[in-house]
Amino acid sequence: MRFFVDLTPRLLLAPLLFCPYVMAVIFVYAQFPKLVQPNTELELDPTNWEWKKFLAFPVSKLEALRFSLKPFKWMRYVTGIVLGSRGELSTERDMPNPVPIDYDSGLSAVFMDLYYHTTDQEKRLMFPIDPKLADTRTVTSSGVSTRRDGFWTWKAEMGVVW
Repeated sequence: MRFFVDLTPRLLLAPLLFCPYVMAVIFVYAQFPKLVQPNTELELDPTNWEWKKFLAFPVSKLEALRFSLKPFKWMRYVTGIVLGSRGELSTERDMPNPVPIDYDSGLSAVFMDLYYHTTDQEKRLMFPIDPKLADTRTVTSSGVSTRRDGFWTWKAEMGVVW
């Protein structure tokens, strides 16, 4: 008996952590700093940066969803949005001047590793996640305010159900 579990429709851009059957996947790697100190200039020394796999694109899903006629160009766009920086996709990892992939080419039916190369200037602009995301001090309080009380009163009067 075969079990097919397909988690990718909901998590197309999430890391592909579990896949009980073989399918072609394009993995995207990006460089992230090993050490980040708050309120300081980002250390751009190459030894402070490491490649991390952070996106997985199942080829069958990309073909089925047809987000773009140029899927590699779309992947570059999505990667830039996730990282908050501009860069180029390449099959080369640690080359000083990596050659970008052909963004006009079609998808391959095999596994592929792509590396998102950014300049030092773009690395300074990188903002992959909100650094205050886990800061509980930034969470809105649950205390009642005039505005909040007015909203809930309005909602009840209008019969709005969520």
